[in-house]
Parts: sequence; C-alpha cells; structure tokens
Amino acid sequence: MPYQKNLLSAIGDASAFGLGKFFLIGDKKRIVETCYVNSIDFRRLEILNFPLDMEAVEYAKRMVEEKRFDFYVFGDVPEVYQLNVFGMRNPLAIGSIDIIELPGMRSPVFISNRNRHLYVDFEEKMEAIMQARLLLKTLGAKRINVVMLTNGNSKNEVLDGNIAKMLLQEKKLSDVEILGIQDLSGFFTITTKFNIFTSGANLLIFKNYEISRVFLSTLSAFTSAKIATFSVFNKHLAVDAKLLNSQENILFTLLTLERLHFQKNATAVRT
Repeated sequence: MPYQKNLLSAIGDASAFGLGKFFLIGDKKRIVETCYVNSIDFRRLEILNFPLDMEAVEYAKRMVEEKRFDFYVFGDVPEVYQLNVFGMRNPLAIGSIDIIELPGMRSPVFISNRNRHLYVDFEEKMEAIMQARLLLKTLGAKRINVVMLTNGNSKNEVLDGNIAKMLLQEKKLSDVEILGIQDLSGFFTITTKFNIFTSGANLLIFKNYEISRVFLSTLSAFTSAKIATFSVFNKHLAVDAKLLNSQENILFTLLTLERLHFQKNATAVRT
C-alpha cells in the first residue's frame, strides 16, 4: 500500500508533471495523514479507500484480471501480496528489468533477469534477453547489444553464454547481438579495453538476480547513477518501491513508465 514518504512525494511530483493518472489503493486516512505531515499535495491524487490490506489486494487482483490499469506500483506491500495480485505463488519466478543512466554514457544500460533462481541456465538467459528486447525496442533502441557477465570466468558460465549465443543466431534476430562474455570485475574497470563505456552494450545479463542486486546497490551507493527498477510478474511490468532507495529513482521509474505508455499508444495509432 502506498504509505512511504518517498513514494507519495514521487507520485505527487509525477502527477504535477502530468505523467499519467494515479490511483492510490489503500487506507485513505493513513495516506492523507502521511501526505499532510510531509507537505505533499494529495488533492490531485485519486485515493481508493481500502482500510484492510487484503481488501486492497483483492481489488488490485480484480483490476489485473479486468485489465483496468496500465501499470502497478507497490508501496509498503509484502511480496506474497504482490504475487497474489498477479496470480502467482513462487517468488523465485519473479523476473526483473533495471535501467541505468550513468554520467558519461550516451544511452542507458539495461539489466534483465528472467527469474530469481541461484543457478540460471542458458535457456533462461536467452529468455532474459527476449524479455528485455521488447522493452528496449519500445523505448526506441534500434539494436540490442548484449554482454553476458561471468563471475570469474567460470567455465560453466562461459559455456552457457556460448550456447545462448548459438541459440540467438538460430533465431536469426537481426537486431540482437551478443558482443561478448566478460568477467564482471573487468567489464567495470575503465582501464580494460572492453568495458561498460567502450563496448557499446545496452543490455547486461548477470550470472543471477542476486549478483545484479549487489551490483545495483553498490552503484547506487558510490555513483550518481539514476536507476529504474521493474518487477516482471507473468509478463506484467510492475514497480516495487521498496527496491528503489530514493525519491529520485522512484520518479525516474515513473517517468520511464510514462514513456512506455506513450510509445505503446503511438505504435497502436500507427498500426
């Protein structure tokens, strides 16, 4: 439920900027009190009053089934409730897509995970590439340049990467290319010849979800990077605000959602 100060502030700013229409599902009294205490203008927000958490979850689940909303943003919502909203049970089946804007880079870099399994095989890495491909294309990318990152050049990881590369060639996707299979530490070292700044990569595939989280946490702590984070539930794109550590990153994520919505509508009009 949307009770965190950072989330409500970001939604208030997004609404003021005209970045879509927002419906807040939860305890109206608690939402209004949080807004009032933190000087957030709640008058432009539409609040759907569900004082009980399970009532809010059941309403959101019904909205998913009826395809009433374009995107879902979770605030202070336990993961088991999020799974329930999308008709899922296994938290390890949740996918993710992250978008990073780093100072000095011409275009954003994406990270894609098909699931949260500790061991991710070549088929799941291929699925992660295809999962991100649609988002990249929607946001205007002409080509998807992939780098698969290993943890110390493990033989199994390199083998999985090479098999994924072969499968990709069999699909004959002219807009997707695996540029290389690179050791994680070397790829983020500026002095190496093939690194994040020189490779031209716009999609990174890590060994697994946990390693990508560690990387993003480190990036957030030591750089001024902007990070948008999305969870993927049965192909539904959603935002878990608990995974975003600042109001700026929540707003960046909401801005990305608005771009996605605009591009999808523009595509629908053209077709």
